[in-house]
Amino acid sequence: MTIVDPFLLALPQLIATETDCLSRQDLQSLDEILAAIAANPDGGEDVLRNWIRQRPEIRDRLRVLDPSREISNLKANTTAKTGLTNYFQELRKAVREKLKQLPDKP
Repeated sequence: MTIVDPFLLALPQLIATETDCLSRQDLQSLDEILAAIAANPDGGEDVLRNWIRQRPEIRDRLRVLDPSREISNLKANTTAKTGLTNYFQELRKAVREKLKQLPDKP
């Protein structure tokens, strides 16, 4: 499988660079979704697309990012199911790292 959705391709870049539009809740929700996808990757792209659609600010930020660049050490061209699974695993790793960087709530 190949990820061709530009929003999904730009999502790692958004996580790495656009921290002001991602709340702790957004990141936690995304982490939960990615954990579920890790257990069953079939349909993972659709689940992520729906997550993005439900967050207009994130969707709008993704529209302006350039998905043609290599993003956060993730390759846009994943050709096998294992590659797709690795994409989701690497994305989850980036989300978890970003959650660790956020200050704890008072």
